[in-house]
Amino acid sequence: MTSGGLNCCRWLCCVFVVFVNVISILLGLLLAVLGAILLWGYAVIQSVASSYIASLSAGFRTTFGTDINLQAYIEGMANITGSAAGILIGFGVLLVIVSCIGCFGVCLGHKICLIIYMVCVALLLIGQLIVVIIWFADSNIMKRSVRTTMDRQVEVYTGEQNSNFETITLNLLQTLVGCCGVNNGSDFNFSKNWNRTFTITDKNDNTSSVTFNLTYPVTCCKFNTTSFTLQDQYCPYNGTTATSNYEVGCYNKVFQLVETYASLNDFFYALAGLLGLELLLIVGALLVYCAKRQADDGRNPDSQYKMNQIA
Repeated sequence: MTSGGLNCCRWLCCVFVVFVNVISILLGLLLAVLGAILLWGYAVIQSVASSYIASLSAGFRTTFGTDINLQAYIEGMANITGSAAGILIGFGVLLVIVSCIGCFGVCLGHKICLIIYMVCVALLLIGQLIVVIIWFADSNIMKRSVRTTMDRQVEVYTGEQNSNFETITLNLLQTLVGCCGVNNGSDFNFSKNWNRTFTITDKNDNTSSVTFNLTYPVTCCKFNTTSFTLQDQYCPYNGTTATSNYEVGCYNKVFQLVETYASLNDFFYALAGLLGLELLLIVGALLVYCAKRQADDGRNPDSQYKMNQIA
């Protein structure tokens, strides 16, 4: 390629790389700000979560005679959001730094910056490529981690007493999504700490009651979504498919809802599309590097003389 052609290509690559990296800088700042909100916005999270779960708590109190442990749930949520915040801030800051290095490198033709930028983008490309290959080769590898989490929630389930974060989360999931256990209600046969004793008192006659052992949690019954009370008071005792979600597993139900609103395959197709963009960024930075190196060689007579002697 001639010197003029290479210089022309260099400026086109500069415009492309700078444009993409400016967008990356804005995205990185957005992720960092979102992470900061999650990390330091505990009071906001507490306020929102408390007001929302308070309505659930009132319904649960009427149905089960117990409260949702709001403080335990909020603290558990804070732990999760804290971890997510760290990831968002770290990735956002890294994205800004790498993008700034890319802009600085292509605009000033700084060869060290260009090399660092190309290596960083190449590592990101390789990481994304591995994730995309794993997903399309066997998407169940990632889905199994969700199943493992749900299995753990069932294992440590304590019932309507909501004495741990896992139990609270599972009770809310079953009530709001309309499901039961991981596969179905029989999963709770493996719950070691579940107090199955339950009493139903007739709403019309407070002196009439029946006490029995539950075969599946009360939250597996169908609820009125406005009052969060049971559609059928006697569902825990003799529930049917009309009044209970006993046969509907939460694992499949959650992924059905996810696919309804956002296809996971579409997400990974988009991730695969980014591989092409990253490859173009590497090629663009490489062309700028080659043009800069050629220009430096042209300004260095000794270097050019040595190259001619070797030839």
